[in-house]
Amino acid sequence: MDTFEPLVYGGFIFLGIYGYTNIMDGVSYGFWIELTRSVFGMLFLLLSDNWLVTTELIAWGSVTIFLYFLFILAVVRYFNFRKPIKTKSQHTF
Repeated sequence: MDTFEPLVYGGFIFLGIYGYTNIMDGVSYGFWIELTRSVFGMLFLLLSDNWLVTTELIAWGSVTIFLYFLFILAVVRYFNFRKPIKTKSQHTF
């Protein structure tokens, strides 16, 4: 394995955590971070046909990860564009 590949995978993990955190905080650009991460992930899979060694370990590994990126886009879109739930504050001052 080249030293460049772990940096790419580390970047994907960082972007995933950063994007999910922004979505949970209600930041509007969290969706765009996840969209970018998913598109680059799918392009990487289409160009290299392997995600680390998933193809060697799991028969349908690359297909499963590709479907994961599609699923994550749908879930992130739902949570980003739904109406926020109004809750009452538990604190009374």
